Amino acid sequence: MKKLTGLLCLGLMMAACSKYADRSVDNPQYEVSNNDILYFNKVVTTDSSTVLYGTAKFRPNYWIQFAESLYIEADGVKYPIVKADSIALGEKIWMPESGMKDFVLTFGPVPASVDKIDFAEGTPEGWSVWGIDLTGKADYRSVPAGVPAELRTAAAFEIVPEPVLKSDSTIVNIHLQGYRPEMGATASYYVNSIDGQTSADDAVTIDPEGNATVRLMLYGPARFVFMGQEQAFGFGVTLAPGEDVDVYADTRYRAQVRNVPEGETFKPYDYIWSNGHYAEADRQRNLN
Repeated sequence: MKKLTGLLCLGLMMAACSKYADRSVDNPQYEVSNNDILYFNKVVTTDSSTVLYGTAKFRPNYWIQFAESLYIEADGVKYPIVKADSIALGEKIWMPESGMKDFVLTFGPVPASVDKIDFAEGTPEGWSVWGIDLTGKADYRSVPAGVPAELRTAAAFEIVPEPVLKSDSTIVNIHLQGYRPEMGATASYYVNSIDGQTSADDAVTIDPEGNATVRLMLYGPARFVFMGQEQAFGFGVTLAPGEDVDVYADTRYRAQVRNVPEGETFKPYDYIWSNGHYAEADRQRNLN
């Protein structure tokens, strides 16, 4: 009986241990961030904790503040902050002359099945970083599955098309790939055209699937720039009067630009796909 009990206890212990995994990822990739202040240098997971090692970058002699309601989230489960080292939550943190402040945040353990986590302050307009990779193998430069196959082939479009010069309405159908409602339900835009620069009088509504529509009156080629809240994501495309264009944009791109390891040079890649008149011209512009 004692032997059976011992084997049962051993089995339960092994099952508990297998639920978690010891992992350490340096300079983890992340999908989207709504700020240029927080950078995570390492993430470590064990059977007792999830630890984020980070650096805050801000103007020297100015202050920042971390909310006491910090948490990470994985597969719909929130893990509140357990401990903060090198910073005091809920208090002003004055930046040194270097403009950089290291910190360590400890949360509860996440299951081994989790391959990415989200970080959030848990306050309105608070800092958020979505899709922090726990595997060290994430490829956030891959083409999102939602982009139609026919828009991925550059050869289908003319690089330098004839300009369209007329007065007509244009419809921009926006499809944000990787969008989540918590990234913000509204966005803004501006347009550079022969009339100068104009901007939206009202915020553009984004539906829960990441779709939005903008209607414009144009008189010639125009540059349309769309920006999410806190510039967490954004893109720019060239429009022609009279077109009804679909634009697919990868929300992860800006984070990849921000998250280039020190000493390395960012290499542009495709992150916008459209069926517009100037689609290939835009693509060449983005890659150079």
